[in-house]
Amino acid sequence: MVRDARGRLWEELDRILAASHRMPVADVPEQVASAVRAVGGDAVIHVVDLEQRVLVPLRGGEHVIDIDGSIAGRAYRSGTDQRTAGADGDVMWIPMLDGADRHGVVRVDLPPDADGIEPALRSLVTIAAELIVSKSKIATASRDRVDGRT
Repeated sequence: MVRDARGRLWEELDRILAASHRMPVADVPEQVASAVRAVGGDAVIHVVDLEQRVLVPLRGGEHVIDIDGSIAGRAYRSGTDQRTAGADGDVMWIPMLDGADRHGVVRVDLPPDADGIEPALRSLVTIAAELIVSKSKIATASRDRVDGRT
């Protein structure tokens, strides 16, 4: 099962990369969640607010998380994965990094028999961070140019 889940997740990463050239930034959170769902889990991207006090989910129905005093906040601040055991299975919080910049975390509800898929999950989060950051910068630069702010 582990080998199958790992291989399936890498296939999902390939799919996201192939589609990324035309993917709007608003589609990235659902594409990440879809990739993890393909192996029996789920994922939610949380981005940091400008004051770096809370992590805001990019999916409706989820709660904003205070950085201080939370496992998600520990992952964000330390830049290291955090894993907790939950009633419905393990949860992994993976920081979204772009070089030295921290942009948020991804909560991954791990599928059963998830051992061995962590490297692929980290790659998925890296790709998500790169897509969100690069596409957001391009969109901002385009708006600024249209608005005459450059």
